[in-house]
Amino acid sequence: MEHAINFTSEHEKAGSGIDLQTSVVYITFALMGTCGNGLVLFVVASVRDLRDITNILIANQSLIDFTSSILLVVIFVVPLPPLPANVILARVLCGFWYTQYPYWVTYAASMANLTIMTFERYLAVVHPIQYRRRSSSRITNILVLIPWIFGCLQMGYLIPITEVDEGTCYRFLWLTKMMQPAIGIYTFFILLAVPFSLMTVLYCAIIKTLRKGLAPQDDKMSAVHHKADYRNRARRNIIRTMITLSVCYFLCYGPNITIYMIYCLGANIDLNGVEFYVTVCIAFINIWINPFVYALQYRKFQRGLKQVFGCSKPKN
Repeated sequence: MEHAINFTSEHEKAGSGIDLQTSVVYITFALMGTCGNGLVLFVVASVRDLRDITNILIANQSLIDFTSSILLVVIFVVPLPPLPANVILARVLCGFWYTQYPYWVTYAASMANLTIMTFERYLAVVHPIQYRRRSSSRITNILVLIPWIFGCLQMGYLIPITEVDEGTCYRFLWLTKMMQPAIGIYTFFILLAVPFSLMTVLYCAIIKTLRKGLAPQDDKMSAVHHKADYRNRARRNIIRTMITLSVCYFLCYGPNITIYMIYCLGANIDLNGVEFYVTVCIAFINIWINPFVYALQYRKFQRGLKQVFGCSKPKN
């Protein structure tokens, strides 16, 4: 068990044993994330003008962050439950809960949803005709489910590399010597390098199309519509709001993903140490920052917010 981490000691540190300052920070982040993302979900559900595919994906992003906010307290602040005497239940609790698996599922789901949002905007701007033909409620429902499924599968490796021995939960019991560096490199590329490169390429294509003032496959009959709609709405919605969301993700989660890869490559990094938990705390910022981005940059959400609170009347 050279690489194993005794989760009994971590239980004391991640549960009731964490210091007061850390608990206050975690609870504050969780409250901000719950209230902010809850407000976004309420506005999107209340305003009919916000029920298109773009805003449904935004609502899904808020739902992911809302779930992360709740799990932040339940997993990282509330003391971990003791392992039951039943071997099967103890094994399930060790692999599923002691590894913080539910939270890291939302971690991966957040990235997947951002990538889908980028693809959706790319198709809407660069290939508008095909986008309109293929848009449907069925496809929207599938797009909403994909991030959650991806998160569950992506973080599934956390469960089999745990073990319960004499009432103690151990994690990171790598099955082979090659599994640890392979997981680190794979996680870095799947959750950081690949989506960052892909989003960069897609946003460059979007910006190039918007600068031309006309989608390349547009027809003459709808030229005026596309100039007014895509240049004004998509430029502000995509270039400002969506890129800001993506930058926030990579700035918040980048340090944690990077240090985890370094650990998996064999560096002497304590996953219960200060350095790792600083990167975790930075990652937690991403669960509450997106609603501020919507409120400050996304004009359609601003109008919906005013409408919900009676500051403006809905359009006919």
